[in-house]
This record gives sequence, C-alpha cells and structure tokens, in this order.
Amino acid sequence: AEVAKVVETQSYLENQLELIETHQQE
Repeated sequence: AEVAKVVETQSYLENQLELIETHQQE
C-alpha cells in the first residue's frame, strides 16, 4: 500500500511539474 502511495505521489508531482513548465513556456 505504501509503495502504491509513493508512486501516486510521484506521478502527481510529475504532472504538476509538466503543467508548470507548460505555463512558463507560454
């Protein structure tokens, strides 16, 4: 369960970084 939680957190953070980078490019 803990491992799955970590994976979900990493995926969430990666998605947030992608959104930030997209906004910065604009």
